[in-house]
Amino acid sequence: MRTIVLTDSKAAVRLEPGERALIPLGFKARIPVGYHGEVRPRSGAAFRKGIEIPNSPGTIDSDYNGEWMVPVKNGDSIPITIEHGERIAQVVFMKHEDIEFERGQVGRTTDRDGGFGSTGK
Repeated sequence: MRTIVLTDSKAAVRLEPGERALIPLGFKARIPVGYHGEVRPRSGAAFRKGIEIPNSPGTIDSDYNGEWMVPVKNGDSIPITIEHGERIAQVVFMKHEDIEFERGQVGRTTDRDGGFGSTGK
């Protein structure tokens, strides 16, 4: 069961194996229009503690104005503790273009219809 604990006067979250939590980062920030942030795990935290970010990479859009948070999961077989200030994730900022789609009919155009992007050939 996820619990909030104090370790050396620091707040911390304790996660049992397989348990998830949303970790608040303690700040708000706006990303410029035309960019988004991709939240990814830090390899050290993943290796040392088994911390997983279930939706990695998670996306922070430029119109998001709430507190930044990171969803984490304990991927280890033992309980873990995430302490306040511990570096558990990183953000990569990416430039993108917003595009507009037009409604229309999509007909069968090739023999690849019905697959998942691979013909197997």
